[in-house]
Amino acid sequence: MTRQTPGGEMRDRAADFYVRSTQGQKLSERDYDAKVLPRKLKELVAKYDIRMKDDEVIPLDLDMARRAFEAGRELLLDLGCYCIDTESTIALSADEVDAALAAAATSHTFGIGESEVECVGRGLEDPRRPLIKGGPNGCPVTEENFIPIMTSVAKEDVDGLHTATLQSVLGVPIRAHTPIEVMACKKEALWAREAVAAAGKPGLSILGIMSGASSEAQDAGDFEGGMRHEDPHLVVFLNELKFDYDLLKKLMHDKYIGCPIDANVGGPLHGGYAGGPETAAVVGIAEGLLGFTICDPGDWSWYPQSLFTGATTSRESLWMTGMMLAAFRASGHMPILDIYMGPQAGPMTEIICWEIAAEAIANTVCGASSIYGPCGARMIKTDYYTGMEARMLIDATRAAVGMSLADANDLLKRILPKYDAAIKTQSAPVGKPFGECYDVDAIQPLAEYVELWEAQKAELRAVGFNVT
Repeated sequence: MTRQTPGGEMRDRAADFYVRSTQGQKLSERDYDAKVLPRKLKELVAKYDIRMKDDEVIPLDLDMARRAFEAGRELLLDLGCYCIDTESTIALSADEVDAALAAAATSHTFGIGESEVECVGRGLEDPRRPLIKGGPNGCPVTEENFIPIMTSVAKEDVDGLHTATLQSVLGVPIRAHTPIEVMACKKEALWAREAVAAAGKPGLSILGIMSGASSEAQDAGDFEGGMRHEDPHLVVFLNELKFDYDLLKKLMHDKYIGCPIDANVGGPLHGGYAGGPETAAVVGIAEGLLGFTICDPGDWSWYPQSLFTGATTSRESLWMTGMMLAAFRASGHMPILDIYMGPQAGPMTEIICWEIAAEAIANTVCGASSIYGPCGARMIKTDYYTGMEARMLIDATRAAVGMSLADANDLLKRILPKYDAAIKTQSAPVGKPFGECYDVDAIQPLAEYVELWEAQKAELRAVGFNVT
C-alpha cells in the first residue's frame, strides 16, 4: 500500500499505519518500556541540556523550550512508535512528521448556533483566553447522577462538555467487548445530549465517548440524538508513544464520517517509564508530533499525570505541562494544544480551589488552546464532580489572561505552598460527592460551596491573583 502524506487521502492514514505495523521491527513491549525508551530519553535530556530549575514552576528559558522540541522530534524520528498488537516499532520519516505539523489546523469551530465557538492555537502570554471544556474527563459517574452532573457543568459558562464514564447501565455493570458496553456508549451520548438541552444549550459541543474500551463501542455513540458529526471525537494513544488496532479502527471510522478528531494520550506519566519531569516532557512532545502525523486531528490533548500524586497539579506536573506547551509555541508552531486538568482534592474543599487556580494560570500563560475538566478527587472517585469546579476554572483562566510568564511563575510560587505538600503526601481531602454539593432537583450549587469559592477567591487576591 502506498504511504499517504498529510497532503494526500488522510482518511486512509489508519490503513497505512496498519500495513506499516505488520512490517515493523520486532521488539518485546517489556524491552521497549523498560530499556529502549528510558535509555533514549536519558540520552536526549543530557544532549539538549533540559533540566527543571529550582526557581521555576513553569519554564522561563525559551531557548531550553526550543531545545526540548528538538529533543522530542529526535526521539520520535529515532525511536518511532510502538504497536502493541504486533509488538513492533514503526519508523517515521522527518518529511512526514514535519509536513503533518505544518499542515496542522491552527483554528477550528465547534458547537452549533449560539454555542458555536472558535478554538485557536494560542501563543505564550496570549491575550486570548483558552476555551473551557468542562466535565468529569471520563471519570466514573453513576447512571443516576450522569445527567444531573453533566447538566450542572453545562449550566456554567463552558465552551464544550466533556463526558464521564458510566459504571453501569440499567443496573448492569459494564464489561468490555459485550453488548452492555455498546449500550453504555449509546446512553452516554444520549444522556449528554439531554443534559445540554436541559441546560438550555442544545448546540453545545460534546467530547467523548468514554464508557467503552473497544472502538466498536465508542463508535456506537454516533447516532442521531447522540454524538453529532460536528462534535470532536477522542482517539486515544497509549503510554508512551504507543498505539493499537483499536485506535486505528476508531480513527478510520471517525475520518470516514467526517467528524473532527481530538487525538489524545493519557499522559505522559511522570514517574512511570517516562521518568522525571524533564524526560516526561520530551516524550510528551514526541507524542504530540506522533498524534499529528497519524491522525491529522483538529486538536491534540495531553492528560499529563503524575504517578506520585495521582494528579496534574504538582510543581513537577505544572513544569512538565508548561514545557510541552512552550516547546511548540517557542518553536513557532501554533497547532491546537489542549490540557486535561485533574486535581487531587475533591469538591467542596479549599485545596481544590488552589489547585485549579494554579494549573489555570500555568496552562493559560504557556499557550493551552483549551483546558478540560477539572476532574478532582484523584480522578477515581465515583460522582465526585460538579459544575462548580468548571466555574472555578473559568474564573481563574480569565484572570490569568495577559499575564507574563515571569509574573505567573512568581505568583505560582506563592500559590503552590497552599497545597503542594498535601498532594505529595497523598493527603488532599477527597471532598464530597455531587449530591452533597448541589441541590440535585434544581441542579444548583449549595450556598456553602458558592461561599467557599468566594472566600478562596478573596485569599487568592490576597496573594496577588486578581480573580473575580
